[in-house]
Amino acid sequence: MVLRKPTGNIGEALANTQLPAKPRSLRAQIAELGGVKAAAAVAGRSVSSVYRWLRGVNKPSASAKGALDQASDALRATKDYRRGKLAARREKRFRKHGARFRFKGVAGPKNDSPQNSIRPRHLMADISAEGMADILDAWVNDGDEAALEALGEVLAGEYMNGETEEWQFDSIDLLKFSYSEFSP
Repeated sequence: MVLRKPTGNIGEALANTQLPAKPRSLRAQIAELGGVKAAAAVAGRSVSSVYRWLRGVNKPSASAKGALDQASDALRATKDYRRGKLAARREKRFRKHGARFRFKGVAGPKNDSPQNSIRPRHLMADISAEGMADILDAWVNDGDEAALEALGEVLAGEYMNGETEEWQFDSIDLLKFSYSEFSP
């Protein structure tokens, strides 16, 4: 699947696919959790109760639905979940050749005059293989916030030539990582 819309989510930009925040339906949530038996164990209910929910005979109680939601959130926060969303070939290419990065939003280097440096920007830059490895590792291991922090450090070092220690993102309208045109 190719991401056809602009994204402000670094995970979607890295994986080049839409990452669901939460499953849209109870059926999708149960499938995400590993099936009926796993959902029943998480919710503390019987397998037959979960089948009745799926057939529409009954609805899950608030506590059961809360347990399913909590388990789904915990699953999406895992390293294995994020790793599964990142295509191995894409990751390998970024780690070996780097990437072309596009950004549109409000951002800039943190310095002694943030009112002048943090402003609307539309930039394109090549990120080295080492920089992409740092960003990918941060996202896979710790999620979006860590990946944005790593991206800020890479931009400060590579785009700003080390003139600043940090890059701050206030709002993001577009993030895109693509294969660098200079890579073989």
